[in-house]
Amino acid sequence: MKKFKFTLESLKKYNEQILDSEKNTLGRLRAEYADMQKALEAKELEYEQAIEKLEELMKSGTNVMRVSLHKRYIASLQQDMYRIKAEMAAKDEEIQKQLYIAEVGIFFVICAYFFTKEKTLNIGIKIENMDTNLHAGNDFYEYAKVDGVGQMAGWLPHKNKEESLSI
Repeated sequence: MKKFKFTLESLKKYNEQILDSEKNTLGRLRAEYADMQKALEAKELEYEQAIEKLEELMKSGTNVMRVSLHKRYIASLQQDMYRIKAEMAAKDEEIQKQLYIAEVGIFFVICAYFFTKEKTLNIGIKIENMDTNLHAGNDFYEYAKVDGVGQMAGWLPHKNKEESLSI
C-alpha cells in the first residue's frame, strides 16, 4: 500500500486557493450568462418592434418587396434569439458543473478542518496486481491525467502512464 502524508495546514491552504479560483470562475460564468440575458432581452425588444413595423407597413399598403425584406429581417431576429437561448442553456450547464466543483471543494476544506487535531492526514491506496493488470493502469492514468482531479489532494496531473504505474 502506498502512503501519502499531507500536513493539514498545507492541504487546507491549497483547497482554499482552489476554492477561491473556482468561485472566481463561477462569478465569470454568471457574468457571461447575465450578458447573454441582456442580449436576449434586447433582441426580443427589437423583434417586437420589428413586428409592429411590419404591421404598419402592411396597413400602409407598401410594396411586396419591402414586406418580404422585413419578414426576412424578422426571421433573422428569431434565429438570433434561438442561438442566444442555446448559448444560455450551454452556459447554464457550465454554471451547474462549476457549482458542483465548488461544492466538492467546500467538502474537501470541511474535511481538512475535521482532521486538524491529527495535524497530518494519512491516505492509503491499495492497488493489487498493477504490474500485471495493464488495463487498470491505463484507466488510472486516464483518470489521473485530467486537470483538476488530483489537485484537490495536492497532486499534479500525471504526465504519462509510467508516472501513474509508479504510484
